[in-house]
Amino acid sequence: VLDLRNNGGGWVQSAQETIGRFVPADSGPALWEDFDPNVEGDEIEQPIISGSVNADDVPMVVLVNNGTASAAEIVAGALRDYDRATIVGETTFGKGSVQRVHEFDDGSSFRLTFAHWLTPDQNAINKIGIVPDVAVENTPPTEKGDAQLDAAIQLLSASTATPVASSSPMGR
Repeated sequence: VLDLRNNGGGWVQSAQETIGRFVPADSGPALWEDFDPNVEGDEIEQPIISGSVNADDVPMVVLVNNGTASAAEIVAGALRDYDRATIVGETTFGKGSVQRVHEFDDGSSFRLTFAHWLTPDQNAINKIGIVPDVAVENTPPTEKGDAQLDAAIQLLSASTATPVASSSPMGR
């Protein structure tokens, strides 16, 4: 279980490296950057970056909620597009924009959005988010458990109970 709930994201390179832990680098892009949604074909492919430790053959569920944003959404979207994981939880925040921050001498700043991120299947993230395969409300954990985590464990238990012939044990 990869728990990306309330993960606000971070560096795109870290997302590419995280994807590379679970998806072989030669599978395709980690994401696309779209510089103008009105112009088809201007998207730039960003590669998967493999690490020294790979777990590209283990069953996997990714937990998300409305606090999952930015680079964490890139990871969730790529793992689903490559049929590596089932997404469980709530629709993510929808922060799929590429921004540059310009700091001024007076301490103020200006953020310029110059591109949007797309999943490997070129699905938009910005203002849409990643919609889970299995919707489970994000409720505070209690003595009885964590509903989203319990759903993820149940999915994994069911997937490992029977052998799977493909290299992607968790379907969409």
